[in-house]
Amino acid sequence: MLRPDIVLLDEKIQQRTIDAVNQAAATSEVFISIGVSNAPKAIENLPFVAKGNGAYFLEINTHNTESAAHANEFVKGECGKILPHLVTALTDS
Repeated sequence: MLRPDIVLLDEKIQQRTIDAVNQAAATSEVFISIGVSNAPKAIENLPFVAKGNGAYFLEINTHNTESAAHANEFVKGECGKILPHLVTALTDS
C-alpha cells in the first residue's frame, strides 16, 4: 500500500521533520499554503516563518484562516480548481 507524503490528522510529527520544514520555510522565496486546516502548531506557524524571512506568501483555501490575513495574496476556492490555472500561468510566463 502506498502512503501519501502528508501528515494526517492527529499524527505525530518527528522533530527532525519539523526542523527541516522550518529551515525550508525560513529560506524560501515563495511560500504557498494549500488547503491547510486544523494543522499542528509547528505546521501552522510555517507561513509566518517564511514571511518573516521575506518570502512572498500565497494561501489557497476554501475558507479564511488566521494566516490568510497575513498573506501577500489569498485565493479563496478549491485547490483542485485553482492549481491547474496557477500551473498554466507559471509555465506560460
